[in-house]
Amino acid sequence: MFAEVLIEGSEWTLLCLRDDHGRCPVVDFMQELRRTGHPDLRKLLKRVEMIADTPYMKNEQKFRSLGQGIHEIKAGGLRVAWFFSGERSIVCTHAFLKPNPKRLQVEIALANKFREEYFRDRKD
Repeated sequence: MFAEVLIEGSEWTLLCLRDDHGRCPVVDFMQELRRTGHPDLRKLLKRVEMIADTPYMKNEQKFRSLGQGIHEIKAGGLRVAWFFSGERSIVCTHAFLKPNPKRLQVEIALANKFREEYFRDRKD
């Protein structure tokens, strides 16, 4: 698992994870939303740009900690899970539709799994 730059802002560099086959869950999800014309995609893209230029993310209607070092970008019914990596880097793990509380725990566990793989692969 490796990361590549998704967007570079004045405050943060947002990275997205790619697997060994070159697939990126965040980009793949957004491409599918674009293909289907999802109404919240534009808002999600604006939030991704916003986070790159925002020194402190305090608005819980847009950005929220999920616990265990995992956070989310929120836009309507869409979510992007992420974690901090280094001083000015945010790594986006995957994107998903707004989950119910039970499903949210699954999404947090998946984001943690991606984070563990990311840091393990960086050490190799």
